[in-house]
Amino acid sequence: MRKILYTIGALCLVLGCADHDGIERNNPVRTPITIGGAYPSSSVVQTRAIVDGGFVAGDEMGIFVVDRNDGEPGELSLNGNRASNIRFTLQDDGVWQASTQLYWDEKGASADFYGYYPFDGYLSSLTAQPFTVSATQNIEAKGSVLAGYTASDLLWVKKENVAPTAETITLQYQHLMAGVTVRLERGTGFSAEDWASLDKNVLLTNTVTKGTVNLTTGTVSSVSGNTATISPLSLNDSYRAVVIPQTVDAGKELISILIDGQSYSLKKTEAITFTSGKMHQFTVTVDRKTASGDFTVTLADEAITPWTDDFEMHDGLVRQYVVVETSEAGTLKEIMTAKDIDYTEVTALKIVGPFNEEDSKTV
Repeated sequence: MRKILYTIGALCLVLGCADHDGIERNNPVRTPITIGGAYPSSSVVQTRAIVDGGFVAGDEMGIFVVDRNDGEPGELSLNGNRASNIRFTLQDDGVWQASTQLYWDEKGASADFYGYYPFDGYLSSLTAQPFTVSATQNIEAKGSVLAGYTASDLLWVKKENVAPTAETITLQYQHLMAGVTVRLERGTGFSAEDWASLDKNVLLTNTVTKGTVNLTTGTVSSVSGNTATISPLSLNDSYRAVVIPQTVDAGKELISILIDGQSYSLKKTEAITFTSGKMHQFTVTVDRKTASGDFTVTLADEAITPWTDDFEMHDGLVRQYVVVETSEAGTLKEIMTAKDIDYTEVTALKIVGPFNEEDSKTV
């Protein structure tokens, strides 16, 4: 019996044994890695409250974590990192839940974080991963199925040299694709009612829909070949599409505008380049000739801006999740009517703060 106790004692010195409370006395405490994701945004204050920075419950992102060696960056690879394409899913409470718990290096090494959205469980390359934008981006999301627009909007982030911490590591994403907005404006020859009832549509033509993505650098290359026509997502006479960064040659039809069954083409006399992370905006004025009933389409304005604050387009508004915060009971009606929110488009509404029976009537 004495030999057995000596043996157990020796093993405890080597392996570390738990006391009656289950705590290991010799092994170091492992610090969990907690990660959060934030949708591309600028510093502009939003006029309405959006939960989770533009993401919605059920969204999934892929995460890589690479340890640093004596402060020097480690090499990102498909496998063998501290985290290799780990799926994180956004829960209803706003927490990103990992498919497997991650921990910091026990020796305290810093790490580099790589993230992308939407998640792909079949990555075959980190430097030339094939990616295709949908040609039918006008399709809305149903349940947890990504719409063509959202599925095409590839987001990416890299956060370097992060020291071990118990705090949540927030990853601020950026758009890797290029965005295109075409806005139709009412010109002469229409009443407001005529314009609202007019059958209108916009198509993006002569665009390459396939490319490759380097997830280590966040760069995108288009794949030369056949072009396609993209049906954008429409909202209040604005048509939004996600495209692979590319150059469309001068003289080629860029946009096809359909008005009351008539087709009109928009061409540029110079080549146009759709740039990663940029929103390319075209404002088109439509006039009606009262005598013939035909239309005149004119490119009134063109601009290229950073692609940020895109919350309202995530899933085409079909899963918009709005949070309204109250500071005291009885004030909900005043707060809700003062906010710039179109409640007809809201599919989930969360009230935060104290409220009473009068507030319940407002809801």
